[in-house]
Amino acid sequence: MEERCSKILTHRFSLFIVNGEFPKNLTCHHCDNKLCVNPEHLFIGTHTQNNADMRDKGRAAKQKGEFHGQAKLTNDNIVEIFRLHNLGLKQACIGKMFNVTSTNIGKILNSKRWQHVKV
Repeated sequence: MEERCSKILTHRFSLFIVNGEFPKNLTCHHCDNKLCVNPEHLFIGTHTQNNADMRDKGRAAKQKGEFHGQAKLTNDNIVEIFRLHNLGLKQACIGKMFNVTSTNIGKILNSKRWQHVKV
């Protein structure tokens, strides 16, 4: 019978050596160095705790709007979207102009996305 081996991340293995069991939740880093395996720099936490740690350290500050790594639009685009909508253009047409869906345009116009941009 073939035995299956699973991949163990080194920082999790480091905590196993110290604690004698594998953490069931995330292994988080006080030092924010994902390559660190020093057990004194590690703590066990949930996704919520890890995200709170990130926000508390200011590492999530510029992930909104055009600063988000996957943003297709800019603040100026948002202003233009509102201008075009006020001129009577349909959401689908505006979406095609900016290469986004009409649903996305609707969410912008209904302040469910990009609320931080003042128009």
